[in-house]
Amino acid sequence: MKTGKWLLGLLLAGCLATAGPVSALAAQVSSGSEEPGVSSAQVQVSEAASAKIHKEDIVTISGKESVAGADVLKQGTAGKLALDSTGDAFENNNGPTLATTTQFNKVTRATIHEDVDSDWYKFTVTPSDISNNRVYSFILTNIPGLCDYDMYLATYNNSELGVVYYDLKDNALSEAFYLTFLTAGDYYVVIQGKDGHSDTNFSDTPYALYFGDYYRTGSFPSADTGLSINFGNVPVGNTTPVYRGYYAYDLTNNTAIPDGAIVDHFYLSADGNGAYWIGFMKMLLAAGQNVSFTQYGGIPLMDTGNSTLYVKQLWGIGGYLIASTNFVWQPKVQITYTYPLVLSNLHYLF
Repeated sequence: MKTGKWLLGLLLAGCLATAGPVSALAAQVSSGSEEPGVSSAQVQVSEAASAKIHKEDIVTISGKESVAGADVLKQGTAGKLALDSTGDAFENNNGPTLATTTQFNKVTRATIHEDVDSDWYKFTVTPSDISNNRVYSFILTNIPGLCDYDMYLATYNNSELGVVYYDLKDNALSEAFYLTFLTAGDYYVVIQGKDGHSDTNFSDTPYALYFGDYYRTGSFPSADTGLSINFGNVPVGNTTPVYRGYYAYDLTNNTAIPDGAIVDHFYLSADGNGAYWIGFMKMLLAAGQNVSFTQYGGIPLMDTGNSTLYVKQLWGIGGYLIASTNFVWQPKVQITYTYPLVLSNLHYLF
């Protein structure tokens, strides 16, 4: 950051981040810009990837009421074995007292290696989880071909089993559900083969299971935008801001970012050719949601307030300054985000 002390009074009000309608910033874009870039009117509004995520799929359950008889749950210990099978690293976990307790918030790969095999996984819902409305994902996928596995959520209290939730699919289709709880306690995820599907409804090929938090965090690492925004020579003493932008930075179809990801922090650097500048302000436009922000150039973190911004959309990047000795802005972007762990996003944990 290169500023003169005499400019402090001039910038005192402007150095605070502000948000406003796109039209307000568009009206400020100088018609005399050497590089006209992309104005807000030219930026195509994109459909946020959040449209693929449906919060109505989240179900609240009491955790007390059984929705199926406990006799649907297998706890067998001997049956037909898959060819050359020795089970998986979590065996023997064929019942509630033998349940695996280490796999919460992890992707588990395990096998149904015999016709009576069942895999039990235990986790605990606390009172604070309930008061904070914690949301959980349960996803069973990569079911071996020709097999049909089912996923149940069960309880085991005072030696009594109960089935509190399931959403069964036929054949090798993935199963997934998303829940909040009203009752604290221990719960069990049970994976087993569907009875009557075939005489060989088991395999040495592992399935993939996730049970854990619905909301996960991630980041889009620091990356060059590919922009070189030249402000030209603006002499000291100038009082009219010189604008550049908006310039398109499109993350709409970026496959490195999960669908439905929400911005936690958006960093926009002031990197460039090192030339002198005074009064540099960065402008960020979330074109897909028609909202914009302005931040003092020397502060990397853009203040987006309480806005809910989707990462996967078309962004516009621009700025203005008061003086410059041919400053060329080459911004880098870094974004941290929260995203929903749904079936289509599970591969981001692999």
